[in-house]
Amino acid sequence: MIPINKLKGISPDEAQLLASKGIDSVEQLWISVGKGEAEIERIATVFGEKKRLIELLTEDGLDQSSTIGDSRIARYWLDLVIIIALIVLTLLIMRAASAYQLRNAMLSNDKTIHLTREGTGYV
Repeated sequence: MIPINKLKGISPDEAQLLASKGIDSVEQLWISVGKGEAEIERIATVFGEKKRLIELLTEDGLDQSSTIGDSRIARYWLDLVIIIALIVLTLLIMRAASAYQLRNAMLSNDKTIHLTREGTGYV
C-alpha cells in the first residue's frame, strides 16, 4: 500500500487531514471515493473543494496507467508460449507423419510379390 503522503501533488497538510479522517493510503482513498457521492463530499472537505480531489485522483490514475502494462510481451507472454508450443507440436506431428510415410514407402519396395494381370512377379 502506498502511503497517502506519497500521492503525487498532495501537500503534507492535506495528507495529515486525510489521515485524521482514517485514510492512510492511496488505496484507501480510492476505496473511499468508490463508496459514493456522500463519501466524496466528506473527503473533499479536506481539500476545500471537489476539484482539488479530482485533480489528485486524475494524476494518480494517469501515473498508474502509464506504469502498468508497458510491454505487450509482458502482458501476453503466456499466450505467446501457448501459440509457439502449438506450432512446434504441429511441426513435430507433420515430421512424424512424413517419416511414417517414407518408412512405409521404403518397406513397400522390399521385393514383395505383387499379383498383376500379366502374372506374378517382382515389382
